[in-house]
Amino acid sequence: MGQTKIRLRHVIFLLFCGCLFFFTCISFIYQTNNRFEEELYNYLKDVSIQNSEIMNLKIENNVHVLKGMTKRLFHGNYYDKDKIIKDLKESEKEIEYQDIGYFDVDGNVVLVNSGKEFSLADTAYFHKVKNGESIVTNEAINTNDDCVFITPFLNRDVYQGGLIMIQSKQSFISTITLTNEKELIHTAIIDEDGKMITADEEVKDHIQTHLSQIDETNLSEQLYHYYDENDNEFLLYYEPLDYNNWYSASIVSANIINDKTRDARMLTGAFVLIILVAVIFFIYQYLKTKANTKREMERLATYDEVTDSENYTAYLTKVKKWLRVGNRNDWCIIHFDIKDFKIINSMLGYIEADRLLKNVFDIIQSDCKEEECCTRVEADRFVVLWHLHDEKAIRERIERLDSEITNSFPIRKFHEELLLYYGVYLIKDTDSSFVKCIDKAKYCKNYCKPDMKIMFYDDSMYESRMMERRLENRMYHALGKGEFEVFVQPKVDTDLNNKIISAEALVRWRDPDEGYIQPSRFIPLFEHNGFLENLDLYTFDVICMHLARWNREIDPDLRISFNISRSYIFKEGFARRLNDIADIYAVNKSNIVVEIVESMLFEKPDQLINIIMEMKHYGFKIAMDDFGSGYSSLSMLKQIPFDILKIDQGFFRTEKNNEEKGRAIVDVIIQLANRLGVEVITEGIETKDQLDFVNRCGCHMVQGFYFYAPMKIEKFETLIALDDGFDKIEYSKHLYDN
Repeated sequence: MGQTKIRLRHVIFLLFCGCLFFFTCISFIYQTNNRFEEELYNYLKDVSIQNSEIMNLKIENNVHVLKGMTKRLFHGNYYDKDKIIKDLKESEKEIEYQDIGYFDVDGNVVLVNSGKEFSLADTAYFHKVKNGESIVTNEAINTNDDCVFITPFLNRDVYQGGLIMIQSKQSFISTITLTNEKELIHTAIIDEDGKMITADEEVKDHIQTHLSQIDETNLSEQLYHYYDENDNEFLLYYEPLDYNNWYSASIVSANIINDKTRDARMLTGAFVLIILVAVIFFIYQYLKTKANTKREMERLATYDEVTDSENYTAYLTKVKKWLRVGNRNDWCIIHFDIKDFKIINSMLGYIEADRLLKNVFDIIQSDCKEEECCTRVEADRFVVLWHLHDEKAIRERIERLDSEITNSFPIRKFHEELLLYYGVYLIKDTDSSFVKCIDKAKYCKNYCKPDMKIMFYDDSMYESRMMERRLENRMYHALGKGEFEVFVQPKVDTDLNNKIISAEALVRWRDPDEGYIQPSRFIPLFEHNGFLENLDLYTFDVICMHLARWNREIDPDLRISFNISRSYIFKEGFARRLNDIADIYAVNKSNIVVEIVESMLFEKPDQLINIIMEMKHYGFKIAMDDFGSGYSSLSMLKQIPFDILKIDQGFFRTEKNNEEKGRAIVDVIIQLANRLGVEVITEGIETKDQLDFVNRCGCHMVQGFYFYAPMKIEKFETLIALDDGFDKIEYSKHLYDN
């Protein structure tokens, strides 16, 4: 039923597009037709104006010639009729006419060619002639085929008779030269009553029939349509003449428009057909692709490509159904992931890393029983639902599967064992949200350690989370109130009589209610929520302020190291911000050591190298911190320009049977670093035996509780001021007096 509705919508959409396109094409043809019609109208108007100007000029010229002849032929108060007749017969050289003659003061006309005589006295316009006005008319004689020009002679403003000239109407209109296309535009002259005075022979017969339909309104609009007896449409355009309220009319057949647009219509029709086929094909392909895409999206919405199984969304839907019908006290949810997977991913590459994830999933899923299933949430994080509620049975099952996973994938070739952390939540009957159950399993997983890979959720963890929220709610206020204090842990050179030559900056939180809060409680939290960047920049500002004074007043070579976190080091402009803070205090940047933990090297190595080079450009020293704590790669010592190498204290805290191996590795690292010209500092020195060992290996710069624990800045300042080479008493007075 659903597919039928979808197909119906597609058909409706297709029909709509087809109709839209069809009407668009019809509109195009209509617009094209209108454009040609408008062009024809404009051309018809131009021709009509041209014709009216020619006719006005012709009439004006005839009148002008007659006026000149009257002045020559009439003299004073008399005129010689014989001489006038003789001169008029010879006037054909001056003007073209059918007949010509004269009339006396009483309007008696004598035509010299035909010899006809008649009177103008009874005409409606004779009084105008006697008043000295030239007349152009077709009513002077009993014919409609003639055009009469009458010009009076005035002797000292006294009417004395005049001349009359008769031209054939056809001859008169034939004098108009048209330059229209194929002479398809014809000309006529009509009067104000719509009566035809003269017209081309081609339109003379049918135009008279329709002149009766022309009234004053039509004339004012200047454009008129009519049809002949064969239903052929014609267009008339009127332009007024300067005489007798006559009009020049230009006539054209409307078929010209059809002729002009025929090719365009045929071309448009072919174009419409081609485009229509193309559009139908395109719409078909579009709908087909859309349907395929929808099916693929529906598949991807419930499919995980890495594990080749259902994804987390589909998993939740299925599991919620199981829990609704079953006893929830019989189930547990396990959230697990791979420690340092980003580093493994970088080392193995995406293909091998995905194969590792698929391998983990297959092992867990193959162990699932009926109504048990596993899914990948994202990246290396997995969730599995088991029909178990006994902690011992759950732990044994996890350990068995964990052993199978770590033995099935040869990650040990990178000198590290694959390590998975598991958070387990025993679902209760009172739990209403399965997602919250997953969150609890995920939360307790955060407490896992290498020697404690499986953690079960309990209510104390909830209290711990509430404490974290309390710390988050107070962190900005605490920073503003100065509750974060900068501590330093000195580093000594055993070759210089254990002289303090450097220190590592640390931070402590002194809560007004709880006292000092352990860094392990807030540093990971701040690194996760992003506040660590604010705190570390504050710490850096404090050490720059003090180091500038210590270098100036106590020891110009004293150095302070400063740890930066992966949570913000890759932010654009971070190195420049450190440089700007150091410039404020004019501190010697070569005495500031920026410590970068080893694990950062495998996240974004190219980007990290660029950041390190930028810091070195500003003058900072760079140290690799915790070397040997993770997936150490000796090639990094060659690729990344470190100045100092800090050996991880883990080498000195191994089990008794591995202590010799650890010390052997330390010996090799120190010798290699010395050969490469890189300074080496061993951290975590807590016993005389450890100190003697690193000294024998050639490392004399050490840090650890054997010499100094982290201390406040004031105590550290007293130590370096009282060290050899300074007046201890005088400087102490100066210190505490201020």
